Amino acid sequence: MSKVLDFHPQFDEVLSYHFDSGNAGPHLLLLGGIHGNETCGQVALQALVDEIDSGELPLKAGKVTLVPQCNPWACASNVRYVEANLNRVITRHENPQNYEERIADIICDHIEKCDAMVDIHSAHAGIGPPFIFNDYPSEENNKLARVLGGTYIIGGWAEMNGDDAVIPTTQDFAHRHGKLNCLIECGEHTDPQAIMVADHAARNALIHFGLIEGEIVVPEIEKDVKITGAYIKDREGDFVHEEFRHMQPIKAGDLLAKYKDGEEVKAPENGFLILPFYEAKPTDEWFFYGVLQ
Repeated sequence: MSKVLDFHPQFDEVLSYHFDSGNAGPHLLLLGGIHGNETCGQVALQALVDEIDSGELPLKAGKVTLVPQCNPWACASNVRYVEANLNRVITRHENPQNYEERIADIICDHIEKCDAMVDIHSAHAGIGPPFIFNDYPSEENNKLARVLGGTYIIGGWAEMNGDDAVIPTTQDFAHRHGKLNCLIECGEHTDPQAIMVADHAARNALIHFGLIEGEIVVPEIEKDVKITGAYIKDREGDFVHEEFRHMQPIKAGDLLAKYKDGEEVKAPENGFLILPFYEAKPTDEWFFYGVLQ
């Protein structure tokens, strides 16, 4: 992990870029750098800012706001977060307790002003092809999810947590304020192709909402998966196989992990292991489990 840089006041400033075509149309919000070590969205959105600003990519309708580095201190330090996972504190904080809670208000401001949001991410090694999180499926969210460029879609997050549970993510905040929303995982952090995926996702969203000219070309969706469980690493333990990979098919009863005290974690049903995090520390999200929808 990179060393966290000393705090400087400029890290409290989240730079955003707003473009208005002057014509009627929706307001699209594109977010990158929610996690500082996920560079694909940062690079792709900054390049898109330059292209729109120069007139090379003209807007024909609506508005777009681009925020390439939502978490400036983490981005400068090339770490996931500094004091708290920003994508677990996206809500209003009257008395913020850490850096990420301070800047969450800024992200909330942008989400409240838009009509639709696309949050661009990458993930750790072994995740395979790009995929979409569509936490709040609706007719319009489903359409958006299918044009961003993922090869499969994962849903069920909100249903798994229950209607009354609030997990303060960008998608949760957008949903609660009536905004269309999806999140794309563009590939592995260090994969150069992830920048291209992020660029295509942003452009496809702009085309989808009629903001720019162009044709959407995306891979066919291979599968729809529903998350049924989230596993927090609440104490020391390890996966039982180092070769476990994201979206690996698992059979009911298969042994997945074992805690140091001997307790075993077994698959509840036939399904898929989702985003296994080998470097997880106690209190981190360890892995998710899902089934075909």
